[in-house]
Amino acid sequence: MSTLMVSISGIRGIVGESLTPEVLVKYTSAFADFVKKGKVVIGRDARITGDMVSSIVTSTLLAKGIDVIDIGICPTPTVQLTVNKLKAQGGIAISASHNPNEWNALKLLNKTGQFMTPEENRQLKKLLPSANKNYNPWNKIGTRTDYKEGIKDHVSSVLNLKNIQRSKIRRRKFKILVDCVNGAGVYVIPDLLRKFGCEVIEMNCERTGIFPRLPEPIPQNLKKTMKAVKESKADLGI
Repeated sequence: MSTLMVSISGIRGIVGESLTPEVLVKYTSAFADFVKKGKVVIGRDARITGDMVSSIVTSTLLAKGIDVIDIGICPTPTVQLTVNKLKAQGGIAISASHNPNEWNALKLLNKTGQFMTPEENRQLKKLLPSANKNYNPWNKIGTRTDYKEGIKDHVSSVLNLKNIQRSKIRRRKFKILVDCVNGAGVYVIPDLLRKFGCEVIEMNCERTGIFPRLPEPIPQNLKKTMKAVKESKADLGI
């Protein structure tokens, strides 16, 4: 049995082993008690377990009287940006980053859209023993809303950054190979690069949510990607 990893950014583990529905309910309940009231933004990566984890997280928040704004599959920074934009009380990014397929995680964000501070984490831990108590009655549960503009808002904010010389980038007409390892990047990176006038070669950009290789971006996992960059004569590989 694997061990649940608990850190300042949240929790992560292997689904069905250390990351169970009971664990998800416990930590989400504690986070709801920390937030107390208002709305929480949730988003997830493309893992096939994401829908299950998201359903548990959403239901738990609603049962605690927290309003949920679901932005769907997206990169973690999109959740962070949306917390700020919608003035939410916090956010939960459901993503195990570069861990293999069998992992998933909850990344807990405060009302600034950043990871919780050490002091906020201490407060959260104090709430864990009583986290599964004090659910709201039927007429005081939270509401769930889909927000479809998260990625669009994020892309727009990148394109409008003052320190990016968009016209010069477009004139260069970069040729870029993108290996999204079938993850959440598929939903944003190729289109973003095309908006900069780049020719994009897609590799592992299927919306399956199943990593075709280990996603950790280290040399031994990127041999095929590096070879493809050279063979396609791309200017850059991402």
